[in-house]
Amino acid sequence: MNKTFSLLFFIKKNKIRTKGIAPIYLRITIEGKIADIDAKRYIDLSA
Repeated sequence: MNKTFSLLFFIKKNKIRTKGIAPIYLRITIEGKIADIDAKRYIDLSA
């Protein structure tokens, strides 16, 4: 039985912190079921 999955890293711009950094999230999709996980990493949006 084959299953499809995908991994997508994305930035949550609606959760920007005071220093202009935003959290990076990981979205895992398996057979149409989605789970968003906080990657515990941040990116500086001013760069």
